[in-house]
Amino acid sequence: ANETAIELTGFNLGSNKTVNASSLTSGEYSVSVSEIESLNNKNNDNACGAYEKGITENSTYEEKAVYAYNRQPVEKSNHLLTDNIWFDVWEFDSDAAIPMSGKLSEPVMKINPTNGIIGFAFVSGPADFSMADGNGDSYKQYQRNYATFSNVSLAFDDKGNSYGTATGLDTYPDGVTNTLAGRFTFMTSKWGPDAGDMNDNYNYENKLRLEAIGLPGDSKCYVKGTHPSTYTMTETRFASPSLAVASHESNTSVYLAYYDDIQGQIRFRYGSVCPGSKNDFDNFVDNEGLGNVASQKTWNGSGNERKYVFEANTLKFSLIAGADWQKYKPSSDAANGYTKQVVSKDGSNWFYDTGYNAGQYVAIDVIAGSYASNDKVVAVWYDGTDCWLGLNTNPASGKDNGVENGWSCKKIFSDGGEYCTVKTGPDGSIHIAANVDGSLKYAYIKDTSSIDSYNEATDSVTVDSFTITGEQINIDVGRKLNAQGEYVVVPYISYYLNSAKLPAVASLVIPDNGTMDYTAQGTTVKDVFTGKWEVSPVPTPSTMSGGANDKVNVGLWKKTVGTVKGVIVKSSDMNPTTKGSNASGTTSGNCYGNGTANPVLGYAIKTSSGTAIETAQLK
Repeated sequence: ANETAIELTGFNLGSNKTVNASSLTSGEYSVSVSEIESLNNKNNDNACGAYEKGITENSTYEEKAVYAYNRQPVEKSNHLLTDNIWFDVWEFDSDAAIPMSGKLSEPVMKINPTNGIIGFAFVSGPADFSMADGNGDSYKQYQRNYATFSNVSLAFDDKGNSYGTATGLDTYPDGVTNTLAGRFTFMTSKWGPDAGDMNDNYNYENKLRLEAIGLPGDSKCYVKGTHPSTYTMTETRFASPSLAVASHESNTSVYLAYYDDIQGQIRFRYGSVCPGSKNDFDNFVDNEGLGNVASQKTWNGSGNERKYVFEANTLKFSLIAGADWQKYKPSSDAANGYTKQVVSKDGSNWFYDTGYNAGQYVAIDVIAGSYASNDKVVAVWYDGTDCWLGLNTNPASGKDNGVENGWSCKKIFSDGGEYCTVKTGPDGSIHIAANVDGSLKYAYIKDTSSIDSYNEATDSVTVDSFTITGEQINIDVGRKLNAQGEYVVVPYISYYLNSAKLPAVASLVIPDNGTMDYTAQGTTVKDVFTGKWEVSPVPTPSTMSGGANDKVNVGLWKKTVGTVKGVIVKSSDMNPTTKGSNASGTTSGNCYGNGTANPVLGYAIKTSSGTAIETAQLK
């Protein structure tokens, strides 16, 4: 940051040893003296001196470290480094997005597929929520509240419409009959932002209020099998909301999964067609704590009728994991042929159980079909011990996991799975990343028909295991050309590098033969890098925010080239008329790429007045 010149040292460089930093771009670099080019990049990297055994890429790391004298290995982590000089030149925008005031948290970043603008969603200080405004601003104030927000997610459809979630954390605990609590809401740029009132989170304008962060008492609903006499409430009721959208000509289907800590569930909602103006659609329904939900109060005209705690209608969501405590039958019905998988809690009631445990980490993506009925949704979640993959080939069925057969499941990682994430490739492939035992792990599945044949022992990959690493993970996938002129699918994983306290990005290297090896290990059992993955710490000049839910995001610019979908392109190729200078304000802002095809990272950093989103991209 702020470097004007870089000095190179070496034999016979003379006075020609400084480089104008502003003129550098990422890649190989060599310097010439009297028209003679420096040896780096031109010499025999495998030279071995008097050692009688030739050094090759297949030699052991120890042999390369000791005998290959044209190498400059990092003794503890990388024996493959040669004396070639490469520069990674990073460009940073340390105020790509700023909050209304104070602290910005839970940043989510996506690339708008129509115009290439970088879109954000985030908690914007102590009382506001901002998100991308479709084909308009990178972010815009979308909701206000008497307290801060949480549970942020963001997605774009193929036409550039944005979709998001947020939970207002306002609470008013006041006994069995008067307790109020914030709403977990769904929004879209198709409906626009709210009016800007402090009651936005409670009101019905331009949003659907799916859940409340509190449940009623007075035996109005079950909480994990019991009828509590008083209210149940926690600001951290929900976690890991994940949105996925699928475009079908002029319509968009929306899918949402999230963890419910009070009920110990992972809930799933579907909406086959998101309407052009605010309205209920399928599982996406607006709730005021009245009508067909378990509510604490009925309408009383006091001004608080939209604020009381409630439990959502069990028919308007299905379960990926956990037990449905509201879906019960008397034991006499169970004895008379009620065949759903159940557990008995109080001796008189039976509750539906998926047979899978729920944990706080969950993510979903969708493989879009020609119509909503052909969509396939994949979900990954951490059950507290292992990481699972679920496939739903009929997401509009409303069926729970378990014996209802709503999902078919496969264990992906054993003994870990925190920060799990999933992305489907443009060829229908499935790419999964998670933290397992302090390391960054990756799994590839060719298509949905290959899930059953996945073998963790042979198919899972350690991308980075050097020290403790691999939190706050995100993933994106696109197609690139190999040396043979063929398109191959390449995953990019962003994560937090714990030991260095830096963001990082890893991508699978395209081999010289052009054939991708998705089972290539990134490190050995000795935590030494293999070179099969390119792992890059991002040398941000800023300090990471350290927020528990502040992910490191990665985004790629992709479009269809000819008939090939999902090709990674330069950001300037998306729509050159939208290319401009970044501008950030408290209520709105715009952010662009640097014109290259390099991935962009977005993450929260500390500032003199609070926190902001910084973007980083190779020049």
